[in-house]
Amino acid sequence: MKHEGLEVQEARLEERLQEVNQQLSTRNEEHATLKSELEAQWGHTESAGNKIETLEKGLVELVQERDGLKLELDELEARIGKHGGGLE
Repeated sequence: MKHEGLEVQEARLEERLQEVNQQLSTRNEEHATLKSELEAQWGHTESAGNKIETLEKGLVELVQERDGLKLELDELEARIGKHGGGLE
């Protein structure tokens, strides 16, 4: 009788072990999926950051070019103004 009780208990423990192993396997799969998604998002974030940095540098260059052209235009208009003001 005692032996049968131990066999029943062993069977229950084995069943519980299988359940826990299945839960662990499911959690590992979820972890792997989340890790993969996080790595992909990080890659997109880095890429977007690099693109923003490049665009900001381009903007600075364009602003400098615009300011230089404004200065040239102002100088040209001043020279035209000195020589009679018109192209008639």
